[in-house]
Amino acid sequence: HRALIVPFVCLVVALFSNERIDINKGVMSQAVSGTTELLHSNAQNIHGGKSYLKKRMKILIVTHLFPKISETFVVNQIVQLLQRGHSVSIWARKAGEEKVHEKVKEYKLIEKTYYKTLPADIQSYDLIICQFGPLGIEFLRHKQALHLKAKVVTFFRGFDISRYLYENPGCYDSLFRYGDLLATSSNAFRERLLELGADPKKTVVYYSSVDCSTFSYSEHSPSDKTIRILTIGRLIEKKGMEDVITALNMVIPRYSDVYLTIVGEGDSRIKRKLKKLIHRLGIGNHITFAGECTQAEVIQHLKNSHLFVLASKTARNFDQEGIPNVLKEAMAVGLPVITTRHGGIPEMVLDGINGYLVDEGRSDQIAKRIEYLIARPDLCKRVGVSARKTVEQMFESSHKGDELEQLLEQLIAL
Repeated sequence: HRALIVPFVCLVVALFSNERIDINKGVMSQAVSGTTELLHSNAQNIHGGKSYLKKRMKILIVTHLFPKISETFVVNQIVQLLQRGHSVSIWARKAGEEKVHEKVKEYKLIEKTYYKTLPADIQSYDLIICQFGPLGIEFLRHKQALHLKAKVVTFFRGFDISRYLYENPGCYDSLFRYGDLLATSSNAFRERLLELGADPKKTVVYYSSVDCSTFSYSEHSPSDKTIRILTIGRLIEKKGMEDVITALNMVIPRYSDVYLTIVGEGDSRIKRKLKKLIHRLGIGNHITFAGECTQAEVIQHLKNSHLFVLASKTARNFDQEGIPNVLKEAMAVGLPVITTRHGGIPEMVLDGINGYLVDEGRSDQIAKRIEYLIARPDLCKRVGVSARKTVEQMFESSHKGDELEQLLEQLIAL
């Protein structure tokens, strides 16, 4: 715990500074990386301090659907490895959606994808990186059955360490024992794996990244007239869309020119439920469903908004999330964010400094924070600046890509 306290304190100091801190220099480099630095020390422990030589790695990225527009973290990871000269292929159980991330086209990722069938040269791969715990189990079995030399890395991101684990107790026991590396999207999830019996020496935190050059900063503060609020996420229970809509209804009597845009698709039953709620509240002219959006469209929505709200919560089926990428993206562009004390979110959002935290399921608290920020445009600007600094220091794609590469190189050097 002491290793986590120092980075947290230094991050607070960094956010109050008017200078952008060079993450490649001095103590602050260790501080702002937070628990991610533990990732490197764990890797060093695994290898007993061995040195390793940089090599071109052959990597198979494994996921359920590809491409899937809501899983930008998968595309970002693939691109980071390709940019560093590694050979990357993708395996997916099914083809994904027609609307795709721009980088899927730019890097011709569909051409690099195998659907259902393993690559014929699977024996030549150095690493198999599984997105989500259940795929880690599946590909560990492939490794054992086919006697593969590849190291199996499993990323745990949300449902796989909450709902799936609840429904399948003990499901990860073999992965804990025989998997080569377990990586979580937040320290909260790492602690959960350790409680279940994972080896701390091969269980690490790796925060997914944001390209700050793509999500450029600008000032956002509510105007005297129209106030535009944005929320982004799949239409599933854990995203808390109902709470955001209810909060908006509480704000409208005081600020009649406030509008909400909801970006994302998902469960059609939940969408019908949300529309019924909106109709019952009589606020249909204040809410727009934008549907699924490309990254370019998401950026435009972010730029056009004054406030960002993400009401993540634990669903009734125990589904949870780590640190949602959309929250990082909103903070990167300088939007003041209101979000919940859920999963790994408090590892990034410091209440009252770079955003605001409320309790899960509390529409009244969301409404109060919206009204609080609408009345304080100068505060919105200051919070937005701090939010941007947080993303630059903790999640910037260039240094996160370097961290990932180093971790994987150390792993295959064993």
